[in-house]
Amino acid sequence: MFPFRIKLIKGLTLLELIIALAISAFIVLAIHNITVYTNFHVLTADRRAKAQNEASFCLEHMSKEIAKAIGNEKIDGANNLVYVSADAVSVFIDYSGNGKRDASDNWIKYTFEESAGSLYYCANCSDAACADCNSPEGNETLSDRIFYFSPSFNDNLVNINITACYDPLERKFACGSRDNPTANLTTRIKMPQVSVN
Repeated sequence: MFPFRIKLIKGLTLLELIIALAISAFIVLAIHNITVYTNFHVLTADRRAKAQNEASFCLEHMSKEIAKAIGNEKIDGANNLVYVSADAVSVFIDYSGNGKRDASDNWIKYTFEESAGSLYYCANCSDAACADCNSPEGNETLSDRIFYFSPSFNDNLVNINITACYDPLERKFACGSRDNPTANLTTRIKMPQVSVN
């Protein structure tokens, strides 16, 4: 009947193209959100783990060294075994490990410097005040992620409370925020060779 045949041309309508673009955009946006969410939580968990590891290392070091304390307050006098201040703790330890107080024994000191976010360890002080350990240069840095340090002494126990922060100087985010997480650890160190009665 018709001298020519009508060819059907297959193609996309504008509506089909808009629907395809919208679906593609939703898929890309969903993948992006999942990636951002995962990266954020992995980063936060990693930072929290680093802060917790730093605090844990400090407490383990203190537990090991402070447990070596030796002496008797009745014989040696008060503040001649353990000396605690707001940002430091000094302990007279059995350096030789022979179980007796002798000339080889000495003082050790842990000092917290808030302005640097650091906890320092001095292995050989001349006396309880540890004046020769007051400069950070001669001390071993245990951690530079400490935000809070609080020692106390009761009977023959030294209580230590440490809060570590990923960035204790809070250069970008406050400690305890999602981007700058904290870890708070507490320990009680018993000194078996110390008598305070």
